[in-house]
Amino acid sequence: MIEDILLCGFSKEDFASIDGALVFIKTFDELLSTIVAAKTSYIFEEVVYCAKFQMMYAENQDNSKTILDLDKLNVFYRVVLY
Repeated sequence: MIEDILLCGFSKEDFASIDGALVFIKTFDELLSTIVAAKTSYIFEEVVYCAKFQMMYAENQDNSKTILDLDKLNVFYRVVLY
């Protein structure tokens, strides 16, 4: 986590004691050449602590196209936080 994020430093127990949180996602839309922001609310029972999404896209062999593997949508793996 980046240290200036509000929830940085929270333990799993800290998250369990809170009723909810807002998650802000900031992305860049290459087609419109603009920043697109999405705001979504989750309860902490929906959040997987110490997890990272598996990469679901890769370049083809000649790097001319991006291949999107939809079977990896929502696939994650556990990570160790330091």
